[in-house]
Amino acid sequence: MPSRRPTPAAAITQLRRWRTRPDPDLSLAGVMAGQARTIQKLERSTGAAATAWTAAVPPALARHTALVSLVRGTLTVRVTDAAARFELDRWLRDGGELQVIRRCVTSLTRIRLTA
Repeated sequence: MPSRRPTPAAAITQLRRWRTRPDPDLSLAGVMAGQARTIQKLERSTGAAATAWTAAVPPALARHTALVSLVRGTLTVRVTDAAARFELDRWLRDGGELQVIRRCVTSLTRIRLTA
């Protein structure tokens, strides 16, 4: 029965394949794929709320806002400046929050404003 041992040269070549580390990936492909996953996750979580938000909020106020997250029924909205935040807060308290909640198909119970 012949021996299945590799030749010394083949053994060294195999060791080099096992022991050497591949060159690092310097492209942005991994970073871009991670960002794409983050954006898709954000779209899944806030998609229905975004539709309700754009339909209910007046365009003059909506232009100063960005939806951040929808977690446990709380929609977090970032507002660009204090004046816009004051106007949006007044609109939400005058029944705007209820309009957005009624238009949203996901479980939305509260809207929180952040700077």
